[in-house]
Amino acid sequence: MHPPEYVAARRVLLDALEALGEQRQALVLVGAQTIYLHTGAWTLATAEYTTDADIAVDTTSTATALRALTADDLAGNVAREAVAWLPKLFGSVASAGSQMAARAAAGAEDPDVVAASCAALVAELLAAVER
Repeated sequence: MHPPEYVAARRVLLDALEALGEQRQALVLVGAQTIYLHTGAWTLATAEYTTDADIAVDTTSTATALRALTADDLAGNVAREAVAWLPKLFGSVASAGSQMAARAAAGAEDPDVVAASCAALVAELLAAVER
């Protein structure tokens, strides 16, 4: 039997993943539990389960979707404008969007980590869009 906080944490994670719908395909679950599930009771010192969850974004599939949108006759202009705004809003730790995300996550995650993650994700995404 798992502790109640673990069960609650997993419910929240599953609800969040469900709410993402089709965008969920661009995410990869990572973290201690994922490592344990892939290695089993190996000699690696990691917890069998944790209450946190780490999610990585597959920028390749997201970039593919953005390229398709920017090439679309109907959505192209708006999509190109949105892509152009990404570095302005999230291109650095100090950017307005990165700071907004950091404030929104305050208490749940280190704001500096959130802001840096936003900037890194946008840099990687834009590099993938250019390929």
